[in-house]
Amino acid sequence: MLQKEEIVRRTAEQQVADLRDRLTDKKAHCQSLEDKHRHAYEALEHYRQSVKEQREQDQRRHEQQIQQLQTELRQAQQTIVVKQEEQEDITRLNQEGARLVAEV
Repeated sequence: MLQKEEIVRRTAEQQVADLRDRLTDKKAHCQSLEDKHRHAYEALEHYRQSVKEQREQDQRRHEQQIQQLQTELRQAQQTIVVKQEEQEDITRLNQEGARLVAEV
């Protein structure tokens, strides 16, 4: 009877030891999953921040290009006005020259 109880006790002790080992393994696995989750979350946040910064940088560059093109457009329009005035002056001078030649 004592031998049977000893066997039962040792079997129970072995089961407890096995369960403790499994518990340790499960805890390690849970910690590993938590670490992976945290790493993935941090990587996602880094990606989101990078995308946001890139989008803001692209927006600033786009706005600068618009400002530059608007400046170039104003300059071109001013040049056109000056050229039109010059053309009008040339036309007027040609007309005056033609009138003077006709008078001579």
